Amino acid sequence: MANPDHIRILKQGVTAWNEWRQTHPDIVPDLREAKFGAFRMEGYDLSHCDMRNMRIDSCFLGNLNLSSANLQGVGINNTVLSNINLTDADMSRINIRGSILNGVNMDGADLREAVFVSLVIEKMTMSVFQFK
Repeated sequence: MANPDHIRILKQGVTAWNEWRQTHPDIVPDLREAKFGAFRMEGYDLSHCDMRNMRIDSCFLGNLNLSSANLQGVGINNTVLSNINLTDADMSRINIRGSILNGVNMDGADLREAVFVSLVIEKMTMSVFQFK
């Protein structure tokens, strides 16, 4: 279950979130099992976050740093992902459906048991990854 304080800071906006991340570099943000619908998220530093089993529906995600994030079992539906850094992210068992991926970097991502269905993909980088 997500840490309610971390969700509260995230919902305060990108400036509050990124400042909090800079002043608390030793904290691993816990966003596990959080649910976001019709939410716009741009410019957030979500690197190294624990986001396991999150649900993201009908959102816009742009210019996000998700490098080394734990995205195991995340469900993403009908969402636009634009300019997303997923370098070295654990995306095992991620399920992305009916979404648009534009400018997504998945270098070094763990994609074991990942499910991708009905996607529009533009400008995606995947040079080194695990995919079973």
